[in-house]
Amino acid sequence: MESGGENLDPCVRCLQPVPHDARTCPNCGMPRTRTRRFTLSLGLIGLVALIFVVVVMVKAMHDADMRARQQPATDDDIDSTAPPPNVKLPPLNQ
Repeated sequence: MESGGENLDPCVRCLQPVPHDARTCPNCGMPRTRTRRFTLSLGLIGLVALIFVVVVMVKAMHDADMRARQQPATDDDIDSTAPPPNVKLPPLNQ
């Protein structure tokens, strides 16, 4: 039944060797599914998509930071309650 050239996978239920082209396990009758390849493919596609999203978000954050650094300060950006720079304030205990 078993030949040396056949590729065999273990059955998920009984762990006996099952030929690749078999639809069910010859030992216990468990139907074989091809979910292993599908799951791996889906995982790889998800990983590539996640990496793409991360790269796009990092680039967008970098571009926004660069634009913010290039814009000149306006009167709205300046805190009017803060003292002007280089002005020495008197101590609070006097």
